Amino acid sequence: MVLIFAIFCATAAFGEAARARGAQKEHGSIVPAGSSCELGQGFHPSKSCADAAVGVVVQECQGLPGDEDACWDSLPLSVEAQDTTQVIKSLDDASDSARIVAKMEGSAWGVHTAASAQAMMDSKFSSLSLTYMTYAAGTSTKMRLTRRPRLKLTRGARGLLLTSPQQFVRTYGKHYVKGLVYGHRFLALCTFSSETSASLKEIEKTVELSFGRGGLFGAGGGSSATAKLSSHNLTLKLEASFSGGESVPGPTESLESLRAAKLQWWQTRNKNQKVLGMQVAPWIELDEVQEILKTQPADVKRLFYETYISPQTLEEVNEEIVKLGYVYRTAISLGELDCIAAKYREELEEVKIRVSSCRIRMAGVGGETSFLDDVQAKIASGDPSWREASKLGEELRRISSDRSVQTQTLYTPKPAEQVDMLSIQNPEEKDRLYSATLNYPNCKTSRLFNPEAWCVGQPVRDQWMQIDLGQVHRVEGLVMRHRRYGPRNQMRLTKFNAFHSMDGLHWELGGNFHIEPAEWDQHWPTLVGANFLFTKMVAARWVKIVLLEGSSEGVCVQVALWADFALDKRLECGQ
Repeated sequence: MVLIFAIFCATAAFGEAARARGAQKEHGSIVPAGSSCELGQGFHPSKSCADAAVGVVVQECQGLPGDEDACWDSLPLSVEAQDTTQVIKSLDDASDSARIVAKMEGSAWGVHTAASAQAMMDSKFSSLSLTYMTYAAGTSTKMRLTRRPRLKLTRGARGLLLTSPQQFVRTYGKHYVKGLVYGHRFLALCTFSSETSASLKEIEKTVELSFGRGGLFGAGGGSSATAKLSSHNLTLKLEASFSGGESVPGPTESLESLRAAKLQWWQTRNKNQKVLGMQVAPWIELDEVQEILKTQPADVKRLFYETYISPQTLEEVNEEIVKLGYVYRTAISLGELDCIAAKYREELEEVKIRVSSCRIRMAGVGGETSFLDDVQAKIASGDPSWREASKLGEELRRISSDRSVQTQTLYTPKPAEQVDMLSIQNPEEKDRLYSATLNYPNCKTSRLFNPEAWCVGQPVRDQWMQIDLGQVHRVEGLVMRHRRYGPRNQMRLTKFNAFHSMDGLHWELGGNFHIEPAEWDQHWPTLVGANFLFTKMVAARWVKIVLLEGSSEGVCVQVALWADFALDKRLECGQ
């Protein structure tokens, strides 16, 4: 009997907020942030910044555009570790686990893990177990602006922050980053081989491998565990890799060797630390809408809370932050906050964005632009400043197609000019087609922020919606929100495919999206909508959404597209 199984343990380090308690007095004098450890340089601390990871307050005072006196205070925080376990019983499952490792820890580690798993599974051992372990440890640093800039966000920017914080940082700059976690990541591949069969529970009792909060991992049982290994003809081999640090432990053949690996981990974990996690939060001036905020639903208030970027995106984000820097500085009215203001104000004022500077960076030949590809322009009739802004938008679209452009300062708008950086294209109902529509009120149209929605009953699968943009545009994805009837009838869409086409005949898959039902409530409030971004910017006129799974009550959704310019001048607010 051949037994093949693997245990995949993923452990992520998260910073836990701690009290400042007079941090400057407790940790000594402030260390000025020089060029070698400036947090703005991609958030990669050098050796000269090592003290920041062990308790010294670091202050960065490089300032922000229009507010050069703003400073960062970096306060050391604590770190906690969590772990989950997945039992893998087949070759396909083991391959899946390798992909999980690759996604979490980087492609190089994933390839190493996959190759090791395949080699062991192809070996002649009659009994084999694989254990995948990842561990992250480090020091969390919370950054606080002592003199924060006066920044405000559009509705689109808030939605982007909630659903895609890494794209938010690319678009709006690093001054929205509130906290960082420094440290290392660890990947271990443990192999237990035997000429006899053994059960999963028996091996678990024998080895008792576990993660410790302060160290790498522990192996319980001591000499008795070694004896059990011998009695079951089990041999142990450990391969380990660190992300960061100065050395990598080699393979071991006994449980006693694990102590040396643990010591080596402790010796390297505080050297050359990298960013493990990032905390993003908007600095929002609330004076204009204080009364509105007091009466908002709790789920909408979540937009003002902190959003975390997952570790696997950090390296890419850091690279972009170094090259992009500060994109622009805005002063935006909050009156258009997802149409909530309409419940408290009779009229919605046109949102005015004052842009002091706008600097665009392209990623180079064959690459993608470093943020939402174009600065979009709304054109308001009778206002010459809007026409000037539209010229900027056209110029940016031209530059976006030229991948040889590295850095170019295109335009410095006057304070009164209005430029909407994030735009939703929300075509009219006549430009939409459906496979099925329920014929009762409020279930016939699908425009975003409309009192109605597109509703389909059962079966949900293979029903579709198609949106025509009228001409080919650069499309990044879509934004969607669902309807609910009463507190319990959530008409959610939980799984769907999105296709795009330039001619309406040939279609390409833009993305396969899966949303857990609870996520609609926990992460994507109904009034805000969820962003579903394609893997890359595409050229398309038509976008088709094909439903795969939904609520048992059916599905009711509203949909718009992220494209290269917006059609709507105002939003229609529904219930």
